Amino acid sequence: MILNTNDNNTAVGAAALLLNTAGADNTAVGTDALALNTSAFTKAAVGTFAPENSDSSGNGTAVFNTAVGGFALQANIDGTENTAIGAGAMEAANEGNDNTRFGRQPALTSVETPILVSATQPEVT
Repeated sequence: MILNTNDNNTAVGAAALLLNTAGADNTAVGTDALALNTSAFTKAAVGTFAPENSDSSGNGTAVFNTAVGGFALQANIDGTENTAIGAGAMEAANEGNDNTRFGRQPALTSVETPILVSATQPEVT
């Protein structure tokens, strides 16, 4: 967080939130976690390279993303409101919105259709 000029950011790990200048309310834990984030806000990243490329375009649209696990959401550039949990979950998805992935997923390049995951059982009558 060498360049950080905003509030409420937490960075733990080598190069975590390295290029953040204007993004606020971000949490990055792990080597290169959110390393290329410059101005996007309200993201949580836990794991080595967890959304490393997030907001690398610099336009600040990659917001409200959560990545837990090494390489989770690594290629996400401008996708919003994604949740990726597990090593490599959504690793190659670069612009998808409103997705949820648990566990290692196929190499997705762009996802626009939400994936719904529910633990509730249908009601039996």
